[in-house]
Amino acid sequence: MFWLVSSLFGLLASVLTSAAESTHRHLFRHLMRTDENEEVRIVQGREFALAEAVKDARHAKRRYGLRHVILSPEQATSPETFQKIVTLYQSEFGADPPLMIVEHQKKRADGQSYDRHWHVVFAETLANGRSLDSRFIRIRNEKVARFTEL
Repeated sequence: MFWLVSSLFGLLASVLTSAAESTHRHLFRHLMRTDENEEVRIVQGREFALAEAVKDARHAKRRYGLRHVILSPEQATSPETFQKIVTLYQSEFGADPPLMIVEHQKKRADGQSYDRHWHVVFAETLANGRSLDSRFIRIRNEKVARFTEL
């Protein structure tokens, strides 16, 4: 997992293996946790899409099946800005559209930052059969986080 903190925006990305059958189930359970979040809202997608992405990766003998990105702004973010950030991430890494987007609301540890954050899940195996580009992932995550400040 990579945690990138900018002055206005946090971006955390983790790449999940395709080896375990339950990989997508663990992620989905985490995304749906109501005991740690005041509100959980599925913006788009279904668990089935996660399972299929893991199967596709396994079938293609890929090590990784899913990329889980957490977008955690310090300030209120409009839906338009959020969509711009997702599009920036897709463009930077050559990702297909997200399989799932889930919004969480909960009080932040500092008590001052925006109380919403989003989980965006991408397939590591693209529709064209290639793998999602992961070269220099930390630097590129930082680049996306910085662009959101502009």
